[in-house]
Amino acid sequence: TADGQIIEGDVFLFLIMNSGTVGGFPRLVPFAQIDDGKLDLLIINKCNLSELMSLFFSFLKGIHYTSKHVTYLQAKKIYIECAEELQSDLDGELGPNLPLHVEVVPGKIKFFCI
Repeated sequence: TADGQIIEGDVFLFLIMNSGTVGGFPRLVPFAQIDDGKLDLLIINKCNLSELMSLFFSFLKGIHYTSKHVTYLQAKKIYIECAEELQSDLDGELGPNLPLHVEVVPGKIKFFCI
C-alpha cells in the first residue's frame, strides 16, 4: 500500500527512495525531491526477458515511465508485503524480511557540517 492505496501484482523489483539517483542511474526518478516530505516508490512488474532488456535500455534513456511494466507513486507511508518469505535490501545491505513499513518522519535526522 502507498498512503492507503492498495497495489497488487507480480513484482520483479520495487525501490523505495527519496532521491532521483539510485545505483548509478541518474534519471531513475527525475522528479524526486529530498525535501518534499514524500517517498518515491518505483515498481517494476514481472515481465519476460526480452521485455526486461528493453526496459533496461529505457532506464538508461530516462524514458522508463512510458512502460506498462513500470509503476511510479509518491507516498508518505509505504507498506510492502509478500505471499512468500522475502528479505529486503537496504542500500546494498541485507535488511529485514517483509513485511516492510517505511514512513517519512520530517525533522528526525539532523546533519552537522564541520
